[in-house]
Amino acid sequence: MFWCRVCDQNFDVSRPMREAPDTADCPDGHSDTVRRFGGQTARNPHLGRWRGGGGDGLSNVGG
Repeated sequence: MFWCRVCDQNFDVSRPMREAPDTADCPDGHSDTVRRFGGQTARNPHLGRWRGGGGDGLSNVGG
């Protein structure tokens, strides 16, 4: 998972493992991106709740 500093969006890139260390442009073409590791959260659109994480202070499962 990557995060674009310009448009403040997370995005995924699917590619071979040999290319894992490479940087990635965001879908809008910005090159100012950062790789994100662990602790990401995902919003469940059906429940309207945040889930995932692990120590990031953003998890709100069940409440």
